[in-house]
Amino acid sequence: MKQISIKETQAILLEMAKVVHEIASQHGIPLFMVGGTMLGAIRHKGFIPWDDDMDFGVFYQDYPRLISILNNELPNRMRCLTYDKSETYLLPWIKIEDTATKVIDKALNVGEDKMPGLTIDIFPFVSCQKEYSLHTIQKIQQWIKIKRMVYAKANGTGSMAKNLLKRGMATMFPISQKSICERIMKLTDTIAPGDFYAMTVDPCYSINFFPRNWFEPLVKYDFGNASFYGITPYDNYLKILYNNYMELPPEEKRRTHMLDTYLK
Repeated sequence: MKQISIKETQAILLEMAKVVHEIASQHGIPLFMVGGTMLGAIRHKGFIPWDDDMDFGVFYQDYPRLISILNNELPNRMRCLTYDKSETYLLPWIKIEDTATKVIDKALNVGEDKMPGLTIDIFPFVSCQKEYSLHTIQKIQQWIKIKRMVYAKANGTGSMAKNLLKRGMATMFPISQKSICERIMKLTDTIAPGDFYAMTVDPCYSINFFPRNWFEPLVKYDFGNASFYGITPYDNYLKILYNNYMELPPEEKRRTHMLDTYLK
């Protein structure tokens, strides 16, 4: 395998995003930038220089159809990962994987031979009622926290002891990762539609409600040599997530998510 640079990583991710965006657009499914990808589009007109992933959102009502379409139409090099069809990918949102690459991520509790390739995250945005949906979304986030606490591999100082403890917890814990994901999806299905959207499975455990009219319409923003849809009042959205979003973080916080990425 050949190790690749952050620039090469970003180039592969961008080509993947173009493919997914084109497929979704052909079927009338809105796919829009969120999180650090939306921040990159506004602040850098492309990738945040040290970023090595991409985040998109899709409306929850389009989620099952998007998964089915991607399974049928993605090129051979790419595949759609879902918790119910994979033994190693066990998260309650979908990822698009580039199977010609491999990412060595020590946070994953799998052997090196099962490490994934580069991935793009696609998160469901659920129509909801701000006051009445909060309790259900809090339950969903609690299940995500439990899943990470029990099953995610520990890193950093003392990681050997932490991993031994986690291994014991995972062995004795009565609910599997797939069952946790199924509970999260069942809870999501109970949320009544309303005048807001929320990203219910935020891996950072944030709960934010975004007015429906922020998505009506979605507009395109330049991203490198491509353009993707994003939330119309981007300033409001990015201030909620990052406050002074145009300010660069200190250098010690400009870190990539991944460790080492290789071409197979």
